[in-house]
Amino acid sequence: MPHVSLVPHLADGPALAMIELETVTCGLRALDALAKEAQVVVIASGTIQCGHYLIAFGGEVEPVMRSFQRAIAVSDVRVVDRALLADAEPRILPAFRDGDLRWPAPGDALGVVQSSSSPSILPALDAALKGSEVDLVELRLAEGLGGRAIATLWGEVHDVEAAMDLARGAFARQVERGAVAADPSRLVVIQRRRGDAAGGRRGDALLQGVPRMKLGRVIGSLVASTKVAGMEGLKLLVVRPLTAQLADDGEPFVATDASAQAGPGDLVTYEASREAALLHAPRFVPVDHAIVGIVDQHAYEDGGDR
Repeated sequence: MPHVSLVPHLADGPALAMIELETVTCGLRALDALAKEAQVVVIASGTIQCGHYLIAFGGEVEPVMRSFQRAIAVSDVRVVDRALLADAEPRILPAFRDGDLRWPAPGDALGVVQSSSSPSILPALDAALKGSEVDLVELRLAEGLGGRAIATLWGEVHDVEAAMDLARGAFARQVERGAVAADPSRLVVIQRRRGDAAGGRRGDALLQGVPRMKLGRVIGSLVASTKVAGMEGLKLLVVRPLTAQLADDGEPFVATDASAQAGPGDLVTYEASREAALLHAPRFVPVDHAIVGIVDQHAYEDGGDR
């Protein structure tokens, strides 16, 4: 991040926090307040695209929590996004600081997670790395991405699929707690073609049956003249469910757009039932389906017999 200053050493402690502020002046006020509140290490601070101000800091849990709360208090409504990890997965901070590509052990799938802002990707990445056997290839924040953040993960296809499920759940929980608005996160899994080195082995079994990631194609929109409380302003889209091969897989249904970016023709992921209701505030709005992300790329190896 060219406009963000990085300190030459890592934080001494397991906690990691990140706050994105709407203006530079508010960012400087928050930086001053959190540095004075407790003994923490400011890992990065500075301007990012859109004129926002990004602060990352770490250290022991209690001081980081105090500084985090103090920065939020002095910032009032100027906080764009925020995240606090009491026990951050150890690979996150080095990847953030170094910005290097780390191609790890053999695998057969690449998973990509994108968020609309930098802080919101941290809980998703933390959950994915802790809950699945994947390697972190790259973590990029803000600059050169229009203020967004992107992380790439590598491993066997079933492990990467599990990591994507965990990341999606973390995004949904952030929205449920009101930590961020409905996040237009984008997740995609790219599988190595059969016949390539290290490909087509342990991941083959997962290709049978319905994939855990629910895929659909937006085929239209719907306008409702009357809506129940809690659904005002929610965009309604008509989605056709798809198989892993992107073939039609049932009758179209109406879904709310929790990504806030989907439109006709987009390939999307969606949630159903209770998980869909939790994606909107207030909690448990009466929806059966909700779009949670837009798929930028899709690859699937059929194997010839399925």
